[in-house]
Amino acid sequence: MDDQKDFKDDEIDDLFEEDRFREETGTEIAPGRNEVFPENRRDEYEVRKDVDDAREGTGWGITALVMSILSLLSIMPVTLGIAAIVVGIIAYNRGSRGLAIWSMVIAAISLINQFFIAPFIT
Repeated sequence: MDDQKDFKDDEIDDLFEEDRFREETGTEIAPGRNEVFPENRRDEYEVRKDVDDAREGTGWGITALVMSILSLLSIMPVTLGIAAIVVGIIAYNRGSRGLAIWSMVIAAISLINQFFIAPFIT
């Protein structure tokens, strides 16, 4: 402890200009040192959690979109249309808003086509 010297700001700047300090400081990313910056880690965890939630919803959204497109192509339109709307609601609640809305709209168009337009054509 006696070897350590208290440096003033000007002395620290001089030391850096002389390139005497050549080590890297990576405490914020070193394993086991998370306690140094706990508030940054908390924010990072929340961002990762949001991304994971969005990924979970994306699977549901893609499933709903595939079901609604199949229903639009007249492959079991009533069954797949209703199922696509239900799965779309699940995807919407899990964070995949865009895919869910598209799948519900396509499924609704398929159901409207099946119940109101197709009976007059055939």
